[in-house]
Amino acid sequence: MRSDIINANSGSYGDYLNPNVTLHTATTALDATGISSDHKIVTSGVLAAAITLPQATAANAGMVIEIMITAAVADDATAMFGFADAGSTVFFGSLITSISLGTAAKEATGTSITASSKRVVLDSNAVATAGGGIGSYYKCVYMEANKVFVTGLGIVTGTAATDVTAACSTTTGVDG
Repeated sequence: MRSDIINANSGSYGDYLNPNVTLHTATTALDATGISSDHKIVTSGVLAAAITLPQATAANAGMVIEIMITAAVADDATAMFGFADAGSTVFFGSLITSISLGTAAKEATGTSITASSKRVVLDSNAVATAGGGIGSYYKCVYMEANKVFVTGLGIVTGTAATDVTAACSTTTGVDG
């Protein structure tokens, strides 16, 4: 390790760690609209509701929210993340979905986010959604007022990957 990067005069390792982590163990909705700096959301319950993210503003440009799935979400398309319908914030970016380990096929497919999308729908066993199986990961980068770039790797069960359909991202908010 280079001692000139972290030394007695530059602080400790703890000074560089981001302590902003939410562990969501419930199956119910998570209101994350109060987040105002880089943050990690880790789901460890079978999420069957929405994670509502803060609206993008000029003041929070550059903020990064990461969503990590450590327990498969519900397999009925009730899990999702995105923005309240009343706001103007939308996603742009891309998603890749991949078949989970242990199934017959191991394909991956990618797609652009639907234009003006306000939510990304998750379903752990539907190959045409944005994933939600164990190990799924999504990164939301707040770019400017009303615009959030999202990229992610969604894990799903199944035997053949298909194109991620518009069902994985819609122009209706998480509460719509």
